[in-house]
Amino acid sequence: MFQMTEEARKELQKRNQSRPSKQLVRLQMRVHYFRNKKLDYLADKTGFKQFDMV
Repeated sequence: MFQMTEEARKELQKRNQSRPSKQLVRLQMRVHYFRNKKLDYLADKTGFKQFDMV
């Protein structure tokens, strides 16, 4: 498993609150090793990459 930074947690909560109750937030994760890493939110104006494993 992996942990989330506070910024990532806040962004996911914000996205969950703005969606209808039956919709899910989809995180597309490529093959990485997640052990001892954190999911971080990086505000990107292009919309290409907003979450990253650090």
